[in-house]
Amino acid sequence: VGNHDLGSSGDLELYSNLFSGRDDNGFHYGGPGSKEDRYYATQKANIVFLCFDSNYHEAEQTEWIASVLEKADDDPSVDWVVVSSHHPLWCEELPADECWYSQQEVLPLLLASDKLALFLSGHAHLYSRGSFPQRAVYHVISGGASFDQLWEDSPENNVDYPDVQKTID
Repeated sequence: VGNHDLGSSGDLELYSNLFSGRDDNGFHYGGPGSKEDRYYATQKANIVFLCFDSNYHEAEQTEWIASVLEKADDDPSVDWVVVSSHHPLWCEELPADECWYSQQEVLPLLLASDKLALFLSGHAHLYSRGSFPQRAVYHVISGGASFDQLWEDSPENNVDYPDVQKTID
């Protein structure tokens, strides 16, 4: 769920018009997420895909993320966990696009999982790839589908993170 998926009242009307009914299809790994599908997980083959809402900074979501990761770590049929959220953990070209909730609340939970392999995000209007400084887990921003976000637009805000190998505006 991204910031553009929210309706004018902050509900998920725009998102729900496209994505619904996962509960009816046995989609959820580790139990259902929220009733509005703000966050959910599914297993395909030996991979658990965990999707959380970086706009929704509530304890119930954080507890759910911890429970899904614990189940995946204990599940011998799971080799990898791939995590997706709208906002990036860090963003060289515009650090304001980073999400404190993801960094402070979710990242410690992710790093506790031995099966974490990849963190995918969007929001920033660029492509970036790097790894977590704590261990070899990839972090990819694939949000280049909107207006240009160029290095030269705000050079005073740019950050050169040592663990980001490539950023393309």
